[in-house]
Amino acid sequence: MARNNNVDILKGIGIVLVVIGHEIKGLLNSNMLGPAEQLSMQIYDFIYIFHMPLFFFASGFLYYNVKKDTSIFDFIKIKFASLYIPYLIFMIIRIVSNVLMNEYVNHEMAWSDIYSIFYKPISVYWFLLTLFKVSVFIFLIDKLFRNNLGVFLFFIVILGALSIYDCNDLLSFFEYVFIFYSGKMMHKHVSSPKNSTF
Repeated sequence: MARNNNVDILKGIGIVLVVIGHEIKGLLNSNMLGPAEQLSMQIYDFIYIFHMPLFFFASGFLYYNVKKDTSIFDFIKIKFASLYIPYLIFMIIRIVSNVLMNEYVNHEMAWSDIYSIFYKPISVYWFLLTLFKVSVFIFLIDKLFRNNLGVFLFFIVILGALSIYDCNDLLSFFEYVFIFYSGKMMHKHVSSPKNSTF
């Protein structure tokens, strides 16, 4: 299937914003910005409003590549290889390099941190683990609900309940699930606008 240039552009913009955001954060933590600190904080806050939702939206937009007859086992196997394994590899590299150069980093790590990476991400690699969970969840939701209206009502109820009961971690997860699913629906609308109603 041909690549979608618009999605590639969105991902490119997102990657640049991630790099800029993390560079600014590192410089702020190191107190190296001097008079430019206030402006840098404003740029940082602006980038963090939308740069991660942009990635989840783009990932949802590309979800159409999943074949309808794919089994849950095959889907998890694909996502495990493309998201979870890279996540583990980068996490281990990050921890090893951090421990070996602890005196030169802003946030020190320990060898024991390796034990928690299977379920609790450290630093920037949370995105890969969260995208893995969101993708699997969306796949299950697609199998469960026959129509998109049911899915959106489900998300609204869940998000409302989590907001009321102040479940911040779960609320963040379902916010990304909602954004991912919105990207998925946007692709359906763009590819076949006549058949994109709920």
